[in-house]
Amino acid sequence: ALMLSIAAKSIGHLLSCLWVRTSRQQYAVLPAIVPHGAEQAALTSLMLRAGAAAGMGQSELRGSLQSLQCLASLLSVLLWTRWFTHCLRRGQPRRFYLGPAAASAAELVAGGVSVALGGS
Repeated sequence: ALMLSIAAKSIGHLLSCLWVRTSRQQYAVLPAIVPHGAEQAALTSLMLRAGAAAGMGQSELRGSLQSLQCLASLLSVLLWTRWFTHCLRRGQPRRFYLGPAAASAAELVAGGVSVALGGS
């Protein structure tokens, strides 16, 4: 579920960037986005297992993750705004979707590595 969800997200972003030109095409991309979020259960399970192996309690781990998530949210606003502005200045606003596609691809690689390490 982890890999399928992340791969579907990557494909949806790539289609939004490279193929979509009309609103009908954007609606056609929706089925690729449907599995988005399905990876959360697998990721939570992997993180809780890794936290327990590192000697962290569940509440301590969740608190640390919440702090990291807040920091990432603040930084991502700056990153994505800058990337969209760059794409807009070049006259290619749909190129913005290459950024989330690249981030999803990196997430896919990281997920694959974590599954491989967690399974051994």
